[in-house]
Amino acid sequence: MVNVTGLWLNTDKHDNKYMAGNCGAVRYWVFKNLNKRNEGDPDYLLKISQNIKKMKPKADGEEEEEDELSHGMQPDGLPF
Repeated sequence: MVNVTGLWLNTDKHDNKYMAGNCGAVRYWVFKNLNKRNEGDPDYLLKISQNIKKMKPKADGEEEEEDELSHGMQPDGLPF
């Protein structure tokens, strides 16, 4: 086996838990599959996106990093 990246457990502003990690230009996300209908359906979903950090202006004129998750990507739940 080859290690691709590490994943970190995170919580969004709605208390949904997800795992995310970076590998170069790719960002990996792991979410619980809340649409599982049959035993053959996957328990968790692995999604990828570009690893683009967006800059969000703060009130005092500084900037802070903001990732894709806070731009409409809603996690499905904790993967464990």
